[in-house]
Amino acid sequence: LWQEALGSSGTAGAVSQVLQAAGITDGRITAEALRWCIEQCLAAGDVTRLQLPSLADDRKAIIGGGLCLLYTIVNHFDIKELKPAK
Repeated sequence: LWQEALGSSGTAGAVSQVLQAAGITDGRITAEALRWCIEQCLAAGDVTRLQLPSLADDRKAIIGGGLCLLYTIVNHFDIKELKPAK
């Protein structure tokens, strides 16, 4: 069982900021919070319509792939929460 898991990628940091800005978590990345982000992307239907709080415009085109990777890692390794590394 993991005692602590850190995400050091730019995507992990960006997702953490989105989750905090949206009031979903305090910045911790969980499977449930990642599902919320993925649902927002799917609902937008296109990156030009994607509205995630605090997400920079230059990240919109790549956030979907990053979310998929983070979601797979969290579930595959049974990580309860991923904290962004500073």
